[in-house]
Amino acid sequence: MISGALPVNVAKHYVPISTFINTVREFIDTEFTGLIEFDSQPIWDMSNCIRISEEYTAYFFKNFLAAIYGRGTVSLDMTYTESVFTVRIHSDGHLPIECRHMNELLMLAGNSGFTYRVSDTTLTLKADITVIKKLSVRSMSVNRLRAKFVEIFFTGGPTPDFTDWE
Repeated sequence: MISGALPVNVAKHYVPISTFINTVREFIDTEFTGLIEFDSQPIWDMSNCIRISEEYTAYFFKNFLAAIYGRGTVSLDMTYTESVFTVRIHSDGHLPIECRHMNELLMLAGNSGFTYRVSDTTLTLKADITVIKKLSVRSMSVNRLRAKFVEIFFTGGPTPDFTDWE
C-alpha cells in the first residue's frame, strides 16, 4: 500500500551514480514490475556522484509513477559522461503525463537537484557529476536513497488519495 508521505528535508547529499541507477532500477522493477522499461547497465564505480535530495527524488518517482500508472509503459534511460548524469524518460508516442502533473513533476525534479527539459515525448533530467575520491564508511554501507524510497512510498504517512490523478 502506498503511503501519503511527503518530503520534509530538502537537504542535498552526494549519492554515487552507481547507487542511484541500481536503487531506482531495483526498486521500481521489484515494486512496480512492468511499469517502466529500463535501458541502463548496473554501474559499480563509487567515485562519480551527483548531489541530490534523497527525499525529493523518492517523491518525484512516487508522483511520476502515479502520473503514468495505467496509461502505458514508458522507458527510462540513465547514462553519464565525464561531467553530466542524465535520466531520460520517454515513450514512443506522446508522454502519458497530463500537463498539470508535469508541472508538479518539474518542480519536484528541481527540488531534487536536477535540471530538466521536457518535450511531447521526453522528460530529461540532468545533474552535474562530482568526483569524490573518498567516501565515508557510512555512505558506502548505508543506502540512504533506498531507505528514502521505502519511507516515501510505503512507511511514512497515511494512504494518499490519487483519485485526482486519473
